[in-house]
Amino acid sequence: MKRKFSEKHIENLSKAKLGRTFAMQGRQPVSKETKRRMGLSKIGEKNPRYGKEPPNKGIKMSEEIRRKVRIARAKQIITDEHKEAIRRANSTEKNKEIHRRVAFKNLQNPIYSRTIPENLIEEELKKEKIEYVVQVPLPKERPISCVDFFLPKTNTVIYVDGNYWHTRPGQAARDKGINVILKNNGYKVLRFWESDIKKIEKRKQIIEQIKCIY
Repeated sequence: MKRKFSEKHIENLSKAKLGRTFAMQGRQPVSKETKRRMGLSKIGEKNPRYGKEPPNKGIKMSEEIRRKVRIARAKQIITDEHKEAIRRANSTEKNKEIHRRVAFKNLQNPIYSRTIPENLIEEELKKEKIEYVVQVPLPKERPISCVDFFLPKTNTVIYVDGNYWHTRPGQAARDKGINVILKNNGYKVLRFWESDIKKIEKRKQIIEQIKCIY
């Protein structure tokens, strides 16, 4: 419960602070370069909360707090210079690799939401007693993709492609590029459409195809 102070108490606090000096009083303002270095010093694994769940996870904000957040964000002014600084910081190879590994780690989280087609394929794999692992970053040396299913016995990768995301502009070329890299690293790659998996007859054909490789 939020604590509320009386007007008298607030007035007394204000009077108590009169004449006091503060740590930064009289010092030169922090330069933009210093602020930039301070920001970069807490990126990725250097951040004390790296890999930890956010402290406010699971806590629902009230409508009043949401309203205040919206108002506060509307008052924020992000300059082009600030946007460019963020872009430069995120475009380094080191930070790209950090973001990539964090994304893969999040996908491997047990609470990761599975799709209906993924669940259908998993049920069939269990029924056929086919050994598999879900959400595996591959290739191991330098992951480029978190595959939906990996069959370690035959080094086979299975993707469940959603009809919406995998028909977007440029996505087909990206998927093809991922297939080439995985095949060059010794993996067999299978891709199945979400719409096919949801059809019983098509799903049977898909499982037969997987069994042939297995």
